[in-house]
Amino acid sequence: MKLKSTQGFMLAEQLVSIIFIGLLCLAISAGLAAAMTVFANVTKVTESQALLNRSVQEISDELAFSTGAVEGTSFVSKSVNARVWLVPAANNAGIAFQGDGILSGNPKDKNQQVLLVPSSGGLVPVVEGLRFEKDPGNAEDKGRWFFTIRILQGSSTASEVATSGEMTIARVGN
Repeated sequence: MKLKSTQGFMLAEQLVSIIFIGLLCLAISAGLAAAMTVFANVTKVTESQALLNRSVQEISDELAFSTGAVEGTSFVSKSVNARVWLVPAANNAGIAFQGDGILSGNPKDKNQQVLLVPSSGGLVPVVEGLRFEKDPGNAEDKGRWFFTIRILQGSSTASEVATSGEMTIARVGN
């Protein structure tokens, strides 16, 4: 049997196949957009958890091994060997030590900052509610630090909290 038709496809057949390909592309692009949104959200959560873990580790080490007199929310850091406070770094750069002469070694240089935990990917770590408590009835008690770390999206004044953690750290320094 020979095919004698050389006309090709009819216009209706071509239109149906073009519409079918268009619908297929539309479904794929919608699925791809949803997958990209989920990926972005998972990445944000992962990055905020990693920054929270780093912040907890850095601050816990500093507070646990602090030396010297502890007054209110200040302590003597072993890292910079000076009395410091944990403060938000300038320009939402993260969490910093602030103290007199911590960069220069000269106590006359007031309110210098050293970055302890930097911001990352638009996420800003913030320390809140830092306090020190010691059992007055126990001479062996070196005290405990209590604090909350929040990871904010955008800036230290933003209201969106990516993640947070409350911590209690026993002081082991002298």
